[in-house]
Amino acid sequence: MIQILRKLNIATSDIFILILISFVSYIIYLTIKYSERAVGTRSRKDLIGPKGIPIFGNLFSVIRRKTYVQFEHELANKYGQFFTFTLFKLGRVIVSNDPRTIEHVLKTGFDDFGKDYILYEMGYEMFGDGIFAVNGYKWKFQRRIISQLFLGKNFRNLIYTSVIGKSKIVINILKKYADSGKPIDLQDLFYKFTMDTFGDVSFGVDFGCLTHPEEKSQFVIDFDYAQDAIYERFTQPYWKLVEKYSDKGRRLRKACKYVDDYLYNMINNHKSDLKVEKKTVNNLLTLLINAVDDNGKKFNDKELRDVILNLILAGRDTTAQALSWMMYLIMANKSVEDLLLQEINTFLSVETPIPSYDDIKLFKYATATFYETLRLYPIVPVNGRVINLIIFMHL
Repeated sequence: MIQILRKLNIATSDIFILILISFVSYIIYLTIKYSERAVGTRSRKDLIGPKGIPIFGNLFSVIRRKTYVQFEHELANKYGQFFTFTLFKLGRVIVSNDPRTIEHVLKTGFDDFGKDYILYEMGYEMFGDGIFAVNGYKWKFQRRIISQLFLGKNFRNLIYTSVIGKSKIVINILKKYADSGKPIDLQDLFYKFTMDTFGDVSFGVDFGCLTHPEEKSQFVIDFDYAQDAIYERFTQPYWKLVEKYSDKGRRLRKACKYVDDYLYNMINNHKSDLKVEKKTVNNLLTLLINAVDDNGKKFNDKELRDVILNLILAGRDTTAQALSWMMYLIMANKSVEDLLLQEINTFLSVETPIPSYDDIKLFKYATATFYETLRLYPIVPVNGRVINLIIFMHL
């Protein structure tokens, strides 16, 4: 275009002015067309929600909040169960707190609502093609394999055995603090508990979060950093460009490489051990290595890495947060604490402080307390699906 203009003897300064005018005209056009919403979105006057600014929609309102969840929570208090807003480069977001809508999207109409490619791209370094990110056959196959973990025999031998072992360490830590009279950060303790438990369940390794809290595992450090950095991409439309040249981007790439190297090394070592020792299922990785799909195909190393990491992401934070909220609510409700202690003292003792797998069903009030905690403080407060538009729902 510039060469054509030059052949017509138009000066460079005139070319610059022409380009500038064209650019400004285009911005004015977008500002008029998308006066209250993000560029590229349709007007939805049939839905209530906050007005945005031209082109960017409500992006800066989200950025000004401490977290995205806080932004949605404020809107839910103002607009109720159903509202909408727009975000630059992400599109229109429709939020529903209605149980019927949520049931339709996540259950009865599940196949009609998938994960969004933009969010898939944002989290690829960590999620890869794991169950949190994929749709269709990949999702169904991974879910079928993972669900085997929760069958009676596997759960008892693989998961609950590890939970008992780590719980004993937690009890000793709590006893030590109780005897000294010093306060303890329960949420931090629960995060250490779940990380060590999932390390044992997944790989048969001990990250040492409980036994050596002063020597934090580099895997845990980089794992946490990568999660936080990727989450920030949600409010940074140009995260690719920013991260390419920023210290944060370099730190993120380094963290993801360490996590990848750690997992691939773990997978290769585990495969070598299985060939030599012919082990039976003793952790999740063994189960996944031996799994085959409908065509007799096994997971490759990349797929194993993705499945394992998604399970750690799913299990560690959610479990720790659920335990933290439950303890908070118990301490805030003395009557609940008294009834829990009554039930606990009925079935447990100093000699037997942890229930066996078969005895868990006896703790009906504790189970009800945990379910009520999840109702009041859902551990996954936002769940996103798409069907020609982005939909986020509070659970």
